[in-house]
Amino acid sequence: MKQFQSFYGPKSFEKPINDVERVKLEFKLTKELEVAIRKIRSSQNEGTQFRWSPQTKSTLESILDYIEDKQAGRLKVSK
Repeated sequence: MKQFQSFYGPKSFEKPINDVERVKLEFKLTKELEVAIRKIRSSQNEGTQFRWSPQTKSTLESILDYIEDKQAGRLKVSK
């Protein structure tokens, strides 16, 4: 007999994350995004220094929002 596969994975039934966990995850993602940007700029022999400011933080957060929307299919990207 074929084993039953559930439609929703076990992660779907976990409790929602709280604000503290959300902030930690967002910070981790922005740091990973910063590292990726540094690697790309370094490979192109461009400067890699980040000056953390409210504008830099909001820019990285907007990039994360764009990536999330694209992966979730909420954006229609024209080719």
